[in-house]
Amino acid sequence: MRPLLALLANLFVFFPAVAQAADWDAGSGDELRQVIDSTADLVRYFIQDLLPPVGGAIVVLMVVWGSIQYITGQKENGKKTIFAAIIGAVIIVLAYVIVRAVSHIFVSE
Repeated sequence: MRPLLALLANLFVFFPAVAQAADWDAGSGDELRQVIDSTADLVRYFIQDLLPPVGGAIVVLMVVWGSIQYITGQKENGKKTIFAAIIGAVIIVLAYVIVRAVSHIFVSE
C-alpha cells in the first residue's frame, strides 16, 4: 500500500511540472542554446581550471601520506595509498585531456 501511495504522491507532484514544461515555447532555440553554452562553460571551467590544481594537491598529499605510512612500518597501507594516488593522477590527466579534445572539436571559439 505504501509504494502505491508514494507513486500517487509523486505523480501529483511530478506531472504538473511536466505539463508546465510541455507548454514552454522554445522559440528560436536561443534560450536552449544559452543553457547548453553555460553548462558547457561550467564543465570546462571545472575540468580545465579547477580540477588540475586541486586534484594535483590532493595527489601530492596522498603520496606524502603513503610515504609516511611506508616509512613507519605500514608498508602495505603505504603501497596502497601511493598506488591510489597514482591512479587518481592518471584519471585527472585523462579527464583533462578528454575535455580539452572534445571542447576543441565541438565548440568553436
